[in-house]
Amino acid sequence: MNRSPVFWDVDTQHDFMDEDGKLAVPGAAEIVPNLKRLTDFALQRRIPILASADAHGPDDPEFDQFGRHCVAGTPGQGKIEATVTPTCETADPWRLGEQLNGLLEGGIQQIVIEKQDLDVFSVPLAQRALSALGPDRVYVYGVATEYCVLRAVLGLVERGYDVTVVRDAVRGVNEENAREAIEQMRAAGAKLADTRTVLASLSEE
Repeated sequence: MNRSPVFWDVDTQHDFMDEDGKLAVPGAAEIVPNLKRLTDFALQRRIPILASADAHGPDDPEFDQFGRHCVAGTPGQGKIEATVTPTCETADPWRLGEQLNGLLEGGIQQIVIEKQDLDVFSVPLAQRALSALGPDRVYVYGVATEYCVLRAVLGLVERGYDVTVVRDAVRGVNEENAREAIEQMRAAGAKLADTRTVLASLSEE
């Protein structure tokens, strides 16, 4: 068991984060500096990063609701530079144990869990990774607040994890819906903190 923090990066992919992305989140560029600060800090302190990422097939049913985005293998499906690490691997069900050991030992800095659903916990690898790492706290950031961030946070809280949402490192599609999602996370038991507070607190440990 890890018994140390884990950073949880939600869907910081070009199609969501770039202004010209296929499903661009309005104002997402504004949180990029904080995403980079969090990523850089994790690298410096060897804090494991688990990241979710959409990886859709060319005719995914989700496109009926949200439009075509994050098709596996396209540039838009890739992670933005601010959240990419020098050593980053996609979670492999056959090698997950080996990958998680690498994450804890520092040989791997980030593991990406690819998903085809809004809820990352629809992918069994997400629970397997958390159970193996056993973090004492999970810090969540990314996009979009009222969609995949909300589901990740509620899923983590439901599984008994101590969760902090990095408030100035998330962004929603609709401002009102994003505010309601934040309140829903808070009501479920998640904490809220800004990037500066999170990094200052972890720096003291």
